[in-house]
Amino acid sequence: MRHTPRMRMIHLAGLLILMASVSVGAEKQSEVPLRLGGQTMLHVGQVGVLQLSVNHSYSVRVAGDAVRSVEQTEGASKYSFRAVRAGKASVLITPTDRKRGDCVDCVTRHCFLTVVP
Repeated sequence: MRHTPRMRMIHLAGLLILMASVSVGAEKQSEVPLRLGGQTMLHVGQVGVLQLSVNHSYSVRVAGDAVRSVEQTEGASKYSFRAVRAGKASVLITPTDRKRGDCVDCVTRHCFLTVVP
């Protein structure tokens, strides 16, 4: 069966529509909740989101170069991190309103991240 130029154009249009719908679906899934005290896997380009209690203030730092901090939403204690390259990283969360004498290591929480291509 021979394809006419019109048939080729219809196939191409269908392929472009399919590719566009897949990329839109991927955008919706690119935000991943981070597991406090646990391991989370991200793909390069995805955004990991950490939601913390608004009852405390925190110092949030990244150890490692596989993710970059991209946003902190004021008042909601929501922190976002973009996976920029394959590798490992950790997010360190320490309450800044801890009581005098509290052990910093005892109150610091972690999110362990593995970024894959």
